[in-house]
Amino acid sequence: MRWTLLDEYTMGEPDRVVARCLEIDGLFADLPAAPADRFTLLGCVPSGPLADVLEGNGDPWLGNITFEGEPWSEDLRDVTVLGHRASTLARGAVDIDVTGRELSQALSPRPDSWQLSDMSGNPMGTCSGLAGIPVPPPAIPVTLLGCQLDLPGKSLDASILSVTDDGREVAVGRSMHGRITSTRPSRLGLGLLDVTLDCGMRPMPARAREIWEGRRSGPPERLGSWVQYDRLLRHEWLGAALNHHRYDKPDNAPGATYQLDGRHVTDIEGFYCAIGEAINGPGGYFGWNLGALDDCLRGSWGARLPFTLVWHDSGTARAHLVAGYDRLWLSPAHTFEYLLGMLHDTGAAVELR
Repeated sequence: MRWTLLDEYTMGEPDRVVARCLEIDGLFADLPAAPADRFTLLGCVPSGPLADVLEGNGDPWLGNITFEGEPWSEDLRDVTVLGHRASTLARGAVDIDVTGRELSQALSPRPDSWQLSDMSGNPMGTCSGLAGIPVPPPAIPVTLLGCQLDLPGKSLDASILSVTDDGREVAVGRSMHGRITSTRPSRLGLGLLDVTLDCGMRPMPARAREIWEGRRSGPPERLGSWVQYDRLLRHEWLGAALNHHRYDKPDNAPGATYQLDGRHVTDIEGFYCAIGEAINGPGGYFGWNLGALDDCLRGSWGARLPFTLVWHDSGTARAHLVAGYDRLWLSPAHTFEYLLGMLHDTGAAVELR
């Protein structure tokens, strides 16, 4: 069995395996990019970057807007301001038309007032409502192929684990929450079932399958297997590296020197892939966002400060990791200079080559 489904969600009950299967149809799929939806921020009192845009002094593209209001905190991504007008909800307030993506349905029901902030946490004012929340797409059926099922009812709530060739079970960062709609005998083995569910699971990209299948037998044999991938798949590579990380290996002693191959550091994901391999070898992990990198620099992830990082071909990152390069990635720009400053502040010496 290549996949395990682990129920970690039943309150008051210990985690338990509810299914094992040979394949999960629907776990890997390329979905069409969701179009930007149109929204109206109602009764806004803008400040900061949002006020600058309305006054004609800022870029209409705002990146992400975070909405905070009890009990929710959600993001509207890839926001562009289209226009505004006086609001009928409050004197001096405005209604602002925007386009955006990937708004969680958790915004409904909504509180009476939202605090708005940008990607860096800078205040952007308040609004009292939001119109235009899109209807979510229908759930894509998921089928467990060649399945051994140990489930008392018709509902399944479980995390998905990949089973490696040596029997370890590794989380993949996806879960299933849905009802069983059909079962039938499987052609993959006597006594096995094919089980279809109405899960609304978010699949991994189709090419992520080769990443996860390749990790079943262990880490890649050579450095740089990640360079063939784009940013999205480099992110999936890093997720697999994190979940396959072995914690039974002690850190290298302080004072070590690591060689970072910077030829393909054309985005922040490339940096994390490269530093992971510099410290922990092919397919190694040493962070996949700034918070995780900070955790790794504190020890127990392969290296211990102080250490020296020799960054070869650093000009590639200097040319690519510049302010605004990740505009469409919808996160704050983590530039080359920012990374150097962070490494320096934590006690790592960086030699640029």
